[in-house]
Amino acid sequence: MSSSRPVTHSETRYTRLLRDRSIGPVWVGQSISEFGTAVGQVILAWTVLDTTGSAAAVGAVLACNVAAVVLCSPLAGHVVDHLARWKVVAAADAASCGASGLLAVATALGSRNLVVYLLASFILGGASSFFKTGFFAWRAELAGEERLTSVNGLFTAGSSLGRLLGPASAGVVAALGGAPAGFSLNALSFGIALTATLLTPRSHLVVSRTAPRRTVGQDFKSGLRYVLRSRWLVWIFVTYLVANVAVLAAARIFFPLVAGSGTEGAARLGWIVSAQVLAELVGALAMGAPRLADVPGSVTIPLLAGLLACGAAVPAVLHGSAGALLCAVLIGAGTSLGVVGDSMIQSRVPRDHLGRVRSVEQIVSFAPMPLGYIALGLVSSADNVPAIATSCAIAMAIAGLTLWAVLRHDADGLPTPDPRRPVARRPHDDAIPQPEETP
Repeated sequence: MSSSRPVTHSETRYTRLLRDRSIGPVWVGQSISEFGTAVGQVILAWTVLDTTGSAAAVGAVLACNVAAVVLCSPLAGHVVDHLARWKVVAAADAASCGASGLLAVATALGSRNLVVYLLASFILGGASSFFKTGFFAWRAELAGEERLTSVNGLFTAGSSLGRLLGPASAGVVAALGGAPAGFSLNALSFGIALTATLLTPRSHLVVSRTAPRRTVGQDFKSGLRYVLRSRWLVWIFVTYLVANVAVLAAARIFFPLVAGSGTEGAARLGWIVSAQVLAELVGALAMGAPRLADVPGSVTIPLLAGLLACGAAVPAVLHGSAGALLCAVLIGAGTSLGVVGDSMIQSRVPRDHLGRVRSVEQIVSFAPMPLGYIALGLVSSADNVPAIATSCAIAMAIAGLTLWAVLRHDADGLPTPDPRRPVARRPHDDAIPQPEETP
């Protein structure tokens, strides 16, 4: 849990957060594991293609990972709401470490068995599902009410830093030690994250220990009912979904089309993707900074959704590498929507429901992405990028405007506090009437 010292304004500053024994070590460990994951993902795709010579095999391995995330989400929500959250995070890191170690051994022995890669990819995907759900809930316990947005911004920035440095480092690692070195580095990064988790001071309070025992299906239905009864929560999830499919997935299809082929195209694509990740990092730190962290979520979330819509619209009006670069920067900055949205969810949803609510969010916003990739890939070409970009921008703008209208009222239709009036707590942390829980 957070330090017992009184929380002051300076307490939200990142230097103070990193000195906190309950935040700093975990941030370092998880940032290193994000770096290792980014290295491992590149090495895995390269190894499967090099071993099998089949792009279909690479697709199967990636699909296996996505399927595991979706299939394990209901179970992850159930476990997170009935066990100590740090234990779930530790177990997920341990499983990921083991799967990466399996890949390191298999490649060192020269294995060409596709089943090994499929199995490891499934384990990594399942562990990721448990980790994301568990860490989402545990972060709320570590941060406390006053520091949610700053802590979320700090961890999001750490994740972006790992994804920025990882892909570039993967080539160096592969050149020096081959695939075994890359997978070993990934396993080591998860081991460091696991150690940091085990050494972190934590509370003995587990809210859900006194909750009635239920099956996985009952807990998932409970989370789904809670979401459907909370209008603001439904529209945050819908906005996440539109952002993932109409903006992020579309950008991943558009950027290679704009960059072109050959080594020059690959270099341009690298710069474009790096610009997006760097903007994500800066945006996350900005949203968690003291001044912006206290701005109501009903203000910042729709504005960030509008930033995503503007980014999606850029390819329709500005072509070439310059347009793609501007698009990447705007989209990267707009993804800070997740920092503020997650903070609002963590502060408004009861602690013993965070796991199951997060599992619903993962399925709603993540499961349709493969279909989005397929659909956009089939209809996209260099000639119709402007038309598709315009459609995606309109969809994002509609979602953002609807969310803004919904956030003006809480789940029961009562007006939210006027952000210009002084309140004791952050405006977007004000309690709302919670939907009644049905056994």
